[in-house]
Amino acid sequence: MILWTIKRPEFWTLLQKHGTLHACPAISFAHGCLDGWEDSYQWMIDQMRKRLPWSPSSYRVPIWAWYQRYDEKKKKPDLRGWDYRGYPGVRIEFEIDESQVLLSDFSAWHCVLNRCYMGESEEDDEAFYQEIEKWGYKAFGQILQDEPPKQWWGPICDNGLKQEFKNRVYKSWERIFDLDWYAEKWTDPRKDKSIQATLWEIRSDMVRDVTYFGKRFRK
Repeated sequence: MILWTIKRPEFWTLLQKHGTLHACPAISFAHGCLDGWEDSYQWMIDQMRKRLPWSPSSYRVPIWAWYQRYDEKKKKPDLRGWDYRGYPGVRIEFEIDESQVLLSDFSAWHCVLNRCYMGESEEDDEAFYQEIEKWGYKAFGQILQDEPPKQWWGPICDNGLKQEFKNRVYKSWERIFDLDWYAEKWTDPRKDKSIQATLWEIRSDMVRDVTYFGKRFRK
């Protein structure tokens, strides 16, 4: 499987020096990469431990890469794009055994980041919202918080209903791994999806090509 990851130039320097690198939680937190998304990242980590045949015993955040950045005809990230402007970096192309990678729908991943229910269709999404609204929830994210649901005069005793809703939200997120899932006007067919990859580590012997970008590296 061919993947591409976008990193700072220092990442490539360290990879050449040490031969193997993995993402560092301390650095990720220090740079604000996980601010407000810790629970979403932890969910992805739990899914990787569940779905991949090997996972490190110590806590690690994933390395993120692209399998299909735009669609099946334009898989490689285009360094002329707006999202790669303004800072120096490297695009590392590498080959890795597919058993070491968890692929997911990048657009659908935003439901996990935003703590939303990932409806199977627009109708399913709307039906779930109407259901939770009857019990005092005004947004999907409130289901994952500790506060009880509320009516205008005070809290509602949900008798375990909130946990049931929470479980349904978490279960719905697993749809991001079904790359063949398609609902008209709701998701894209696989050939048009933007597909991200998460993995635990990358080795220098996997690397096929390295491209520098940014003003510092233009000749």
